[in-house]
Amino acid sequence: MLKIYGCAGCGRLQVVSKRRTVQCPACCLPMEAVPLTFLQYTDMTAEERTRYGLGWAAARLAKCRSLR
Repeated sequence: MLKIYGCAGCGRLQVVSKRRTVQCPACCLPMEAVPLTFLQYTDMTAEERTRYGLGWAAARLAKCRSLR
């Protein structure tokens, strides 16, 4: 099953098949599974994917900051 992982540092999205731990190839931070299916991901344009990734990263960082 293909899953989509996102980097909270730079917003990059990556398709992953079997690995449970994923490291961002751009900034080397650990990546987390995002609430996006592979079908939804493939239906997006490159620009929509970039916007989604950056929005997800911003929301993830805001959530972490609010827990402090």
